[in-house]
Amino acid sequence: MLGKPLRVGMQVRVLLGLLVIALLVSVAACGRQDATPASPSVDEQLSADNLLIDIELLDTINRLELTAPQLDELVEIVMHLEDIGNTYSQRAAQIKRQLQPILAQKRDLLVKDQPPSEDLQDKLYQGQQQLQQLGTERTEALRQLIPNLREVLTASQVQITAGADEAKAQAEEMLAWLREMPEVEYREEGPANAEALAAPEIGLGPEVLLDIFGTARNTPAGQYRQAKEELAARIAPIYGATPAAADRQMLRLFTNPRIRIILEQKAAIARH
Repeated sequence: MLGKPLRVGMQVRVLLGLLVIALLVSVAACGRQDATPASPSVDEQLSADNLLIDIELLDTINRLELTAPQLDELVEIVMHLEDIGNTYSQRAAQIKRQLQPILAQKRDLLVKDQPPSEDLQDKLYQGQQQLQQLGTERTEALRQLIPNLREVLTASQVQITAGADEAKAQAEEMLAWLREMPEVEYREEGPANAEALAAPEIGLGPEVLLDIFGTARNTPAGQYRQAKEELAARIAPIYGATPAAADRQMLRLFTNPRIRIILEQKAAIARH
């Protein structure tokens, strides 16, 4: 049984796209060295790494099609998220400063091939436990703002942040793979994959999936382009994130260090 098809081609295309972007940034930088010096624009002041991050963020943000009021509200929420993150970062930095001489002492002992004392090990363990606890508290504090994000975003926008587009693409690849499969092979692979991918809790049991697979295989090529959208949408939830995972992905997006400037720039454009 093959199960879910690997999306190697898509991963390669993404990697090639990033390499091309990085190359263009490098070429542009070389070109500016020969040109007449001028005041650098905001984009020119960004590092290649930040440009790549911004491009990836904009790919998601643009697909959300946020309104001006949504952008303004999201900026406010992101500022709160930043405040929480900064508070915990400062506390973590304080713990690390306290650990620094203890770590240096352990390093010196190890250089001399001498074992650290039990007291030293206890202090290190306590410091590490404090950092771990701090990380847990930080995550929980940030999660308190997830309802605020969900209140601003529509259900479809939340799905996009959770990877709905990618899930649909995976579903389309799955159906294309099944359509191209010889009938003899499909007789075994169709039912086997329907059983393996079944998610009865969301109404996609083996029988339902097998029916969708059969419809995809039996739809004439001329009609399949239109039918594919509906069929892929029906099985996309199999590849989608759980509600908890969707929350994590949404929080990851809006705690990115570059997200506020992106939202502020989009909001400024939307107001004009």
